[in-house]
Amino acid sequence: MNDPHVERLHYQLRPGEGLSFNSPPPLDVNNTAFRLRLDNGLLAVEMNEHHATEAEAKKCVEPWLRAWEIETNLRLGKGMIRFEFQRSEIIDRNPPPPGEPRVITASGAISCGATVSARGHVVHAQYPPPPMRFRATPDVETMWNRYLGYLDGKEPLLSMAYLCLTVLEGSTRAKKTKVRKAVCTMYNIDHPVRKKLGDIVSERGSSEEARKLGSGATRTPLTEKEKQWVEEVIKALIRRKAEYDADSSAPLPLITMGAFINV
Repeated sequence: MNDPHVERLHYQLRPGEGLSFNSPPPLDVNNTAFRLRLDNGLLAVEMNEHHATEAEAKKCVEPWLRAWEIETNLRLGKGMIRFEFQRSEIIDRNPPPPGEPRVITASGAISCGATVSARGHVVHAQYPPPPMRFRATPDVETMWNRYLGYLDGKEPLLSMAYLCLTVLEGSTRAKKTKVRKAVCTMYNIDHPVRKKLGDIVSERGSSEEARKLGSGATRTPLTEKEKQWVEEVIKALIRRKAEYDADSSAPLPLITMGAFINV
Protein backbone atom coordinates (compact mmCIF):
# COMPACT_ATOMS: atom_id res chain seq x y z
CA MET A 1 0.00 0.00 0.00
CA ASN A 2 1.29 3.45 -0.90
CA ASP A 3 -0.50 5.40 1.81
CA PRO A 4 -2.33 3.13 4.28
CA HIS A 5 -4.87 4.72 6.58
CA VAL A 6 -6.94 3.07 9.32
CA GLU A 7 -10.52 4.21 8.86
CA ARG A 8 -12.23 2.17 11.58
CA LEU A 9 -11.65 -0.29 14.37
CA HIS A 10 -14.40 -2.71 15.34
CA TYR A 11 -14.99 -4.23 18.78
CA GLN A 12 -17.59 -6.45 20.41
CA LEU A 13 -19.01 -5.44 23.78
CA ARG A 14 -18.94 -8.53 26.01
CA PRO A 15 -21.17 -8.16 29.09
CA GLY A 16 -20.25 -10.34 32.06
CA GLU A 17 -22.45 -13.00 33.58
CA GLY A 18 -24.04 -10.42 35.85
CA LEU A 19 -25.20 -7.98 33.15
CA SER A 20 -27.39 -7.91 30.07
CA PHE A 21 -28.98 -5.16 27.98
CA ASN A 22 -32.62 -4.85 26.97
CA SER A 23 -32.83 -3.08 23.59
CA PRO A 24 -30.56 -0.14 24.52
CA PRO A 25 -30.47 2.83 22.13
CA PRO A 26 -27.22 3.43 20.22
CA LEU A 27 -24.52 5.31 22.10
CA ASP A 28 -22.54 7.91 20.16
CA VAL A 29 -19.34 9.58 21.39
CA ASN A 30 -17.12 12.04 19.53
CA ASN A 31 -13.76 13.39 20.60
CA THR A 32 -10.69 14.82 18.92
CA ALA A 33 -9.03 11.51 18.10
CA PHE A 34 -12.02 9.41 17.06
CA ARG A 35 -15.78 9.05 17.07
CA LEU A 36 -17.60 5.89 17.99
CA ARG A 37 -21.00 4.25 17.91
CA LEU A 38 -22.04 1.39 20.16
CA ASP A 39 -25.09 -0.32 18.68
CA ASN A 40 -26.44 -3.83 19.15
CA GLY A 41 -23.33 -4.76 21.10
CA LEU A 42 -20.99 -3.72 18.29
CA LEU A 43 -18.60 -0.82 18.74
CA ALA A 44 -17.39 0.96 15.58
CA VAL A 45 -14.58 3.46 16.13
CA GLU A 46 -13.96 5.85 13.24
CA MET A 47 -10.59 7.54 13.39
CA ASN A 48 -10.50 11.33 13.16
CA GLU A 49 -6.71 11.31 13.05
CA HIS A 50 -4.37 9.53 10.66
CA HIS A 51 -2.91 6.18 11.69
CA ALA A 52 -1.01 4.12 9.14
CA THR A 53 -1.26 0.80 10.97
CA GLU A 54 -3.77 -1.12 13.02
CA ALA A 55 -1.35 -1.17 15.96
CA GLU A 56 -1.06 2.64 15.93
CA ALA A 57 -4.83 3.09 15.86
CA LYS A 58 -5.36 0.59 18.68
CA LYS A 59 -2.72 2.36 20.77
CA CYS A 60 -4.83 5.51 20.46
CA VAL A 61 -8.19 3.88 21.19
CA GLU A 62 -7.64 1.06 23.64
CA PRO A 63 -6.42 3.04 26.69
CA TRP A 64 -9.69 4.97 26.40
CA LEU A 65 -11.66 1.73 26.19
CA ARG A 66 -9.73 0.33 29.14
CA ALA A 67 -10.73 3.35 31.23
CA TRP A 68 -14.34 2.72 30.18
CA GLU A 69 -14.07 -0.90 31.34
CA ILE A 70 -12.52 -0.14 34.72
CA GLU A 71 -14.82 2.77 35.56
CA THR A 72 -17.92 0.75 34.67
CA ASN A 73 -16.73 -2.26 36.65
CA LEU A 74 -16.03 -0.05 39.65
CA ARG A 75 -19.63 1.15 39.57
CA LEU A 76 -21.47 -2.01 38.57
CA GLY A 77 -19.22 -4.83 39.78
CA LYS A 78 -16.22 -6.68 38.48
CA GLY A 79 -16.35 -8.16 35.02
CA MET A 80 -19.49 -6.34 33.93
CA ILE A 81 -18.08 -5.18 30.59
CA ARG A 82 -15.07 -5.72 28.37
CA PHE A 83 -14.34 -4.84 24.75
CA GLU A 84 -13.01 -7.51 22.39
CA PHE A 85 -11.22 -6.44 19.23
CA GLN A 86 -12.73 -7.84 16.03
CA ARG A 87 -11.23 -6.21 12.96
CA SER A 88 -9.95 -3.04 11.35
CA GLU A 89 -10.69 -1.26 8.08
CA ILE A 90 -7.62 0.08 6.29
CA ILE A 91 -7.64 1.94 2.99
CA ASP A 92 -4.93 3.01 0.60
CA ARG A 93 -5.21 6.78 0.25
CA ASN A 94 -2.87 6.72 -2.76
CA PRO A 95 -3.74 3.58 -4.76
CA PRO A 96 -2.31 2.83 -8.18
CA PRO A 97 -4.40 4.66 -10.80
CA PRO A 98 -7.08 4.27 -11.92
CA GLY A 99 -8.26 2.05 -9.06
CA GLU A 100 -10.50 3.02 -6.19
CA PRO A 101 -9.15 3.11 -2.62
CA ARG A 102 -8.93 -0.47 -1.46
CA VAL A 103 -10.24 -1.59 1.92
CA ILE A 104 -8.12 -4.17 3.69
CA THR A 105 -9.72 -5.77 6.72
CA ALA A 106 -7.56 -7.32 9.45
CA SER A 107 -9.31 -9.51 11.97
CA GLY A 108 -8.39 -10.58 15.48
CA ALA A 109 -9.74 -11.42 18.88
CA ILE A 110 -7.68 -9.48 21.40
CA SER A 111 -9.63 -8.18 24.37
CA CYS A 112 -8.94 -4.96 26.21
CA GLY A 113 -9.68 -6.52 29.57
CA ALA A 114 -9.71 -9.90 31.25
CA THR A 115 -12.81 -12.05 31.49
CA VAL A 116 -14.11 -12.33 35.03
CA SER A 117 -17.40 -13.48 36.44
CA ALA A 118 -19.83 -11.64 38.66
CA ARG A 119 -22.51 -12.69 41.11
CA GLY A 120 -26.18 -11.77 40.61
CA HIS A 121 -27.66 -10.35 37.44
CA VAL A 122 -28.97 -6.96 36.36
CA VAL A 123 -30.62 -5.84 33.13
CA HIS A 124 -29.93 -2.34 31.82
CA ALA A 125 -31.97 -0.42 29.27
CA GLN A 126 -28.96 1.72 28.28
CA TYR A 127 -25.29 1.15 27.67
CA PRO A 128 -23.01 2.42 30.46
CA PRO A 129 -21.58 5.75 29.29
CA PRO A 130 -17.82 6.20 29.04
CA PRO A 131 -16.26 8.30 31.81
CA MET A 132 -15.48 11.89 31.03
CA ARG A 133 -12.57 12.09 33.48
CA PHE A 134 -10.88 8.76 34.09
CA ARG A 135 -7.47 7.55 32.92
CA ALA A 136 -6.24 3.98 33.29
CA THR A 137 -2.61 4.81 34.12
CA PRO A 138 -0.16 2.15 35.37
CA ASP A 139 -0.90 3.18 38.98
CA VAL A 140 -4.64 2.81 38.37
CA GLU A 141 -4.10 -0.57 36.73
CA THR A 142 -1.99 -1.68 39.71
CA MET A 143 -4.64 -0.68 42.24
CA TRP A 144 -7.46 -2.17 40.18
CA ASN A 145 -5.69 -5.47 39.59
CA ARG A 146 -4.83 -5.84 43.27
CA TYR A 147 -8.46 -5.13 44.15
CA LEU A 148 -9.56 -7.81 41.67
CA GLY A 149 -7.03 -10.17 43.25
CA TYR A 150 -8.68 -9.59 46.61
CA LEU A 151 -12.15 -10.21 45.16
CA ASP A 152 -10.88 -13.45 43.63
CA GLY A 153 -9.51 -14.63 46.98
CA LYS A 154 -5.87 -14.32 45.93
CA GLU A 155 -4.92 -11.63 48.45
CA PRO A 156 -6.12 -10.56 51.92
CA LEU A 157 -8.18 -7.40 52.16
CA LEU A 158 -5.77 -5.50 54.40
CA SER A 159 -2.62 -6.11 52.35
CA MET A 160 -4.48 -5.06 49.21
CA ALA A 161 -5.79 -1.92 50.88
CA TYR A 162 -2.35 -1.03 52.21
CA LEU A 163 -0.82 -1.41 48.75
CA CYS A 164 -3.44 0.89 47.23
CA LEU A 165 -2.89 3.49 49.93
CA THR A 166 0.88 3.43 49.40
CA VAL A 167 0.44 3.86 45.64
CA LEU A 168 -1.27 7.19 46.36
CA GLU A 169 1.22 8.20 49.03
CA GLY A 170 4.22 7.30 46.89
CA SER A 171 2.91 9.38 44.02
CA THR A 172 3.11 12.54 46.17
CA ARG A 173 6.93 12.24 46.41
CA ALA A 174 6.59 13.72 49.90
CA LYS A 175 8.87 12.92 52.82
CA LYS A 176 7.70 10.16 55.15
CA THR A 177 6.82 12.63 57.90
CA LYS A 178 4.63 14.67 55.56
CA VAL A 179 3.16 12.04 53.26
CA ARG A 180 -0.18 11.67 55.06
CA LYS A 181 -0.95 15.35 54.73
CA ALA A 182 0.38 15.40 51.18
CA VAL A 183 -1.87 12.59 49.96
CA CYS A 184 -4.95 14.26 51.45
CA THR A 185 -4.06 17.58 49.84
CA MET A 186 -3.09 16.19 46.45
CA TYR A 187 -6.14 13.96 46.05
CA ASN A 188 -8.60 16.02 48.14
CA ILE A 189 -9.26 13.30 50.72
CA ASP A 190 -10.57 14.32 54.14
CA HIS A 191 -8.01 13.52 56.85
CA PRO A 192 -10.38 11.31 58.90
CA VAL A 193 -10.78 8.99 55.89
CA ARG A 194 -7.02 8.59 55.47
CA LYS A 195 -6.51 8.17 59.21
CA LYS A 196 -9.18 5.51 59.64
CA LEU A 197 -7.99 3.53 56.65
CA GLY A 198 -4.40 3.77 57.85
CA ASP A 199 -5.35 2.66 61.37
CA ILE A 200 -7.31 -0.33 60.08
CA VAL A 201 -4.60 -1.62 57.72
CA SER A 202 -1.88 -1.12 60.34
CA GLU A 203 -3.52 -2.27 63.56
CA ARG A 204 -6.56 -4.40 62.86
CA GLY A 205 -7.11 -7.96 61.72
CA SER A 206 -6.81 -11.42 63.16
CA SER A 207 -3.61 -13.42 62.70
CA GLU A 208 -5.08 -14.75 59.44
CA GLU A 209 -6.04 -11.39 57.94
CA ALA A 210 -3.69 -8.79 59.48
CA ARG A 211 -1.16 -7.05 57.27
CA LYS A 212 1.40 -7.08 60.07
CA LEU A 213 1.57 -8.26 63.68
CA GLY A 214 3.92 -5.78 65.31
CA SER A 215 3.62 -4.22 68.73
CA GLY A 216 0.76 -1.99 67.59
CA ALA A 217 -1.35 -4.83 66.22
CA THR A 218 -4.59 -5.43 68.09
CA ARG A 219 -5.27 -8.85 66.49
CA THR A 220 -8.94 -7.80 66.45
CA PRO A 221 -10.81 -9.27 63.47
CA LEU A 222 -12.63 -6.88 61.19
CA THR A 223 -16.40 -6.85 61.34
CA GLU A 224 -18.37 -7.36 58.15
CA LYS A 225 -19.27 -3.66 58.12
CA GLU A 226 -15.61 -2.72 58.48
CA LYS A 227 -14.69 -4.99 55.58
CA GLN A 228 -17.39 -3.36 53.49
CA TRP A 229 -16.12 0.08 54.52
CA VAL A 230 -12.56 -0.73 53.45
CA GLU A 231 -13.78 -2.11 50.11
CA GLU A 232 -15.81 1.02 49.38
CA VAL A 233 -12.96 3.33 50.36
CA ILE A 234 -10.51 1.48 48.13
CA LYS A 235 -12.88 1.73 45.17
CA ALA A 236 -13.18 5.46 45.84
CA LEU A 237 -9.39 5.80 45.94
CA ILE A 238 -8.97 3.92 42.66
CA ARG A 239 -11.50 6.25 41.07
CA ARG A 240 -9.83 9.30 42.59
CA LYS A 241 -6.41 8.27 41.26
CA ALA A 242 -7.88 7.81 37.77
CA GLU A 243 -9.65 11.18 37.94
CA TYR A 244 -6.52 12.98 39.11
CA ASP A 245 -4.33 11.33 36.48
CA ALA A 246 -6.80 12.32 33.77
CA ASP A 247 -6.60 16.02 34.73
CA SER A 248 -4.47 16.99 37.71
CA SER A 249 -5.28 20.70 37.37
CA ALA A 250 -9.08 20.45 37.66
CA PRO A 251 -10.73 20.56 41.10
CA LEU A 252 -12.03 17.35 42.68
CA PRO A 253 -14.82 16.95 45.24
CA LEU A 254 -13.69 16.15 48.77
CA ILE A 255 -13.85 12.49 49.77
CA THR A 256 -15.40 12.51 53.25
CA MET A 257 -16.47 9.95 55.82
CA GLY A 258 -20.08 10.75 54.94
CA ALA A 259 -19.67 9.04 51.58
CA PHE A 260 -19.35 5.64 53.25
CA ILE A 261 -21.27 3.48 55.73
CA ASN A 262 -20.81 4.21 59.41
CA VAL A 263 -18.46 1.84 61.19
